[in-house]
Amino acid sequence: MATQADINAHDNLITGLGSELASGLESLLATALLGLSSIDPTDRVAINELFTDARAFIANQIQGLDNLAIDNLALNAATANSSIESTVVDLKTASAGAMNIAVDEEVNTIAGELVTAGLLGLGVAAILRSVVDRVPAIVARLRRAYDQTLITFTSVLTKTLGTRYQYVGGIIPTTRPFCATHSGNTYTETEINSIWTGSWQGKAPGDPFAVRGGYNCRHFWILQT
Repeated sequence: MATQADINAHDNLITGLGSELASGLESLLATALLGLSSIDPTDRVAINELFTDARAFIANQIQGLDNLAIDNLALNAATANSSIESTVVDLKTASAGAMNIAVDEEVNTIAGELVTAGLLGLGVAAILRSVVDRVPAIVARLRRAYDQTLITFTSVLTKTLGTRYQYVGGIIPTTRPFCATHSGNTYTETEINSIWTGSWQGKAPGDPFAVRGGYNCRHFWILQT
């Protein structure tokens, strides 16, 4: 059975991976923005190109989730097999898709703002400054999306390993009442599916192992014997 120290270490690993992604993205976007002044800032193709390196960086981070999968198996005292390896591949694919959607949303937002700025007659320098000012917010939103991707990855992988699961992640000031009620408790998959048919603020649709407490939830599942 995983100890609280094991759970905390796994939580810290997820946090560390998210911080690594944010740091890398901020550097990439800052570099990419230097070339924006030489292109038509109202061109959607140009805006997509701005995020090309960021997409590649995110894809590389997701391909490197093997260490998180290994840590998840250790946390759950489980051994890898062909079925688990297949699940990891599937989760990587799903994770890449989720992050691409998040990047697309940022591309659409930036493109819309730059087109509006161009229509208002702002010069390239002013438009560039508006994008530069938004980099921290862009990175923060993509970091949140990646954090959720990581927790979903480890929780869904856990689902393949057994029949009883503990809902972990602790309680912080922003914890939903629903999560506070269930944090630390152990349930069967049948019980989980029954409990998650209810309604609460911030609930997200989908598999309880993937969506957990809802949008931006920090809780995840670990196997119990």
